Amino acid sequence: MSGSPRGAEGGTAGTGGTGGTGTGGGPEAERHVWAVRTMDVRPDDRVLEIGCGHGVAVSLVAERLTGTGRITAIDRSAKMAAAARTRNRAHVDAGRAVIVQTAMNDADFERGAFDKVFAAHVGVFWRGPFSDAARVADWLAPHGRLYLFGQPLDAGQARSVGDSVARGVERAGFAVREVLIGDTAPRPTVCVIAQAATVTPPATATEGRGRRPGVSPPRTA
Repeated sequence: MSGSPRGAEGGTAGTGGTGGTGTGGGPEAERHVWAVRTMDVRPDDRVLEIGCGHGVAVSLVAERLTGTGRITAIDRSAKMAAAARTRNRAHVDAGRAVIVQTAMNDADFERGAFDKVFAAHVGVFWRGPFSDAARVADWLAPHGRLYLFGQPLDAGQARSVGDSVARGVERAGFAVREVLIGDTAPRPTVCVIAQAATVTPPATATEGRGRRPGVSPPRTA
C-alpha cells in the first residue's frame, strides 16, 4: 500500500478544505517528544501526520524509521509544507518522509495505507463534529491507531477536554482505547488514542500523567 496520495506529483496534491495549523516552537519541543514516544513508533511503521506545520514531529518520527517505515505528512498551507520540507530535507531525500500540501478532505490515500495516524492541535478534531472520520478510518490498517494531541490553554481543563474529544471520536465511529495526560511544559498535553470500532475491544480511559506501558516520560529541559 502506498503512503502517497494517489495522483500526487512533486509532493503536491491540491489545496483547500480543512487541514492543520502549523506550530513553530523550538526543535524537539517537549510536547513533540512526548507525542512521538507515546505513539511508540517502530522502524517499519507507516505513519501519517495531519497538519504537520513546520515539521518538528516529522523529524522525530523519521529518526525512528530505521527499517522500511515512512512518514507522510500533510498540511493545507503551502508555507508550512515548504517549511516542513526544508527542515526534513535529508529525510525526504532518503525516502523516509513525504510532505504534501493538501487539506485532509482533499487527500486521497489507499485503504489501509497507515499503521498510525496522528494530529496535533488540529481544530477539526477538537472542535467537532469529526466529519472526516470515515476517511481517516479507511486510511488505517487493520488494528491501526489514531492519535490526537492537544495542549488546552487552561491546564486545569486537560482531563475534561480529553474526555470531550474522546466522546466526539466515539460518536464518529471510533472506539477510544486511552485518554492520556502528559506532564509536559508549559502545559499538560492531552492524547486521545482510538481505533476503528470494528477491530477494537471495549474502550478504556487511563488516568494519570501521561504514562502507559512501554512509554517513557518526557525529557525535561
